[in-house]
Amino acid sequence: MHFSSMPILTKNLFTFVCAAVLLPLSYFVSKLINVDFQNKGNPLTELGILFSVNQALYLLIAMWIYPTIPEKMLMILAIIFGAHLLPYSWLYKSRVYLVLSILIPFLALIIGLNFEPVILALTMMGIEIIFSLALVWENRKI
Repeated sequence: MHFSSMPILTKNLFTFVCAAVLLPLSYFVSKLINVDFQNKGNPLTELGILFSVNQALYLLIAMWIYPTIPEKMLMILAIIFGAHLLPYSWLYKSRVYLVLSILIPFLALIIGLNFEPVILALTMMGIEIIFSLALVWENRKI
């Protein structure tokens, strides 16, 4: 989206739409790979859900940025995403979550302040690939 010539407000709207489908998409993928999405047998599942719902409250900041400073909305979303990983480092006892929950917001801030949103989008895509691979590596060690 951010490579296109659409107006920034349109790009940001599509970014919000894409973010909105992530939860249903993750539920669908969990069914495909046969993972218990809700894990009702684990008493910490409710805490994990609370961590996720808490992030929705931070999206109010991004919604304020949307019309006010539209060229910085992607940066704010990236910062919110990265910061929301921190409690999962405790929940999952994960060093990967801990490191990336600190690294992502700072990288997003530095890149978002100094480069076009498309550069930040590409960086975040790369970070997500690294994040996924690091989690696979971390879980194989367990």
